[in-house]
Amino acid sequence: MKTAKQLRAEKARLELAARSKLAEIVDGLDADASRKIEEDHAKLLEDIRALDVEITRACATEKERASGTDPVDPADDEDETDEEKAKRMQARADARAGNSVLSRSVVAELVLIDSQARGLGIELALSDAITRGEKPDDMRKRLFAELAKKSDARGPRGTATGLQVTRDEQEGVAGAMEVALITRLLASRGRESIAYDPKGLRDKRFADQHRKQAEQYLGMGLVDLAAACIGYRGRGYLTSADANTIFERAFHSTSDFPAIFSNALNKSLLSRYELTLPTYRQLAVERPFSDFRPHPQIRAGEFPALQPVPETGELKYGSSADSGETVSVSPYGVVFSISRQMLVNDDLGAIDNILASAGDSVLIFENNTFFAMFNSNPVLKTDNKPVFDASHANLGTAAAITVPSISEGRMMLRQMRSLTGLLINVPPRILLTGPVTETAADQILTTITPNLTTSVNPFSGKLVPVTDSNITGNAWYMLTEPTRVPNFIYGFLNGSSGPRTRTFEPFGVQGIKISLEHDFGVGAIDFRGVYKNVGA
Repeated sequence: MKTAKQLRAEKARLELAARSKLAEIVDGLDADASRKIEEDHAKLLEDIRALDVEITRACATEKERASGTDPVDPADDEDETDEEKAKRMQARADARAGNSVLSRSVVAELVLIDSQARGLGIELALSDAITRGEKPDDMRKRLFAELAKKSDARGPRGTATGLQVTRDEQEGVAGAMEVALITRLLASRGRESIAYDPKGLRDKRFADQHRKQAEQYLGMGLVDLAAACIGYRGRGYLTSADANTIFERAFHSTSDFPAIFSNALNKSLLSRYELTLPTYRQLAVERPFSDFRPHPQIRAGEFPALQPVPETGELKYGSSADSGETVSVSPYGVVFSISRQMLVNDDLGAIDNILASAGDSVLIFENNTFFAMFNSNPVLKTDNKPVFDASHANLGTAAAITVPSISEGRMMLRQMRSLTGLLINVPPRILLTGPVTETAADQILTTITPNLTTSVNPFSGKLVPVTDSNITGNAWYMLTEPTRVPNFIYGFLNGSSGPRTRTFEPFGVQGIKISLEHDFGVGAIDFRGVYKNVGA
């Protein structure tokens, strides 16, 4: 018979093998291979539990031989778990009875049932069960009976229970967990990590409120947060099967975890999304949209002109020039998945990579959507003519980017009038080009110190070069400051200012499916602040 020391050494070897086996589960592994690894890992854990029983028996025997007494309640180890205590008590009962009351496999099954019960917040008194030789089926019946009692005590949804007393505290915990998870997500990619510093006033206030409390949760992984949300109290090693069970319960229950996870994904995505300014936002202004219906847009100069006041002091009524331009937002979306392996392995870097990629994809989509509209030369409802049209006096003589050609465009923009006939007198501010004419634009706008007055560049420092790959060929454009004369607008539904995610399908074998949704719209509302030259 092996000594307790030898058995502990064998247990340490098996524990190392169990950890190594669990580490074999990596992202991209097929379902069959994952199940095989989980089965092998479960067998190793069963062997470890069986060794625990042998260790307790060996310790009892060795102490009995040394002292000549019956080891009724030996204080073997201050760190002794309930399971080890239960197995020691089994060894004591076996020694007294002179036979093995329960087999190793039965004891291991009782330990597993008790672990599941603890995860549900139910105490089954494992030590007593082993001492009296309770069978697994009987223990399961007791578990189901206790579950039924808890269900009856909870009452129907919406009724007052004792949990409501600590609702404020729980909400504070959920907020702290959310901020902690966002912080870990954004800090999980090494050099590409960013700090969580939300721009929105509401989100910033929320983060500041919970940041201090969130520090205690920064060391917790996804499965730890999920376990905390459902009150899981299991002990010892967590297998991948345990993690799956925890995630299934957390995502399918009324716990705070689904909301914490969803909010963390949304706010992390928004933080990544806000890192880059797409080209189109330098050319257009944002307008709010309350729904998906076409929204009338106000153009520069639509306010009635001031009228002279006669001696009688009577003010005259002015008439507003209604342009009739409307723009609407449209819904867009796509479904992607976060794999089970990413969640179980707490692979926050991979999840943040997905969110960063999603944020980049949305920005590219917005930019391409805008320039698809821009390059189509949309027709304005005001006069049923396209934005760039000879009748609008915003099409220049075909020429390369030179001082004379830019001068012609500036003159045309200066001569634009409001809808009531007044000169707007707004100079160009942006020189928009594509890759073909980008270098020519940089050269013409470069600040130099000339030797002759005739060599002075009159546009140096007056125009801002902006380049986008969606501008093809030799064409180039000049635009006024968008806030002065808005020609193009963009917007989001209800001022959300970015994409959002939603759990599309609960946690399952393939992980969870997430829908990326975005309500976005662009449109042209004016022609008086933009000039086009087809180039040469």
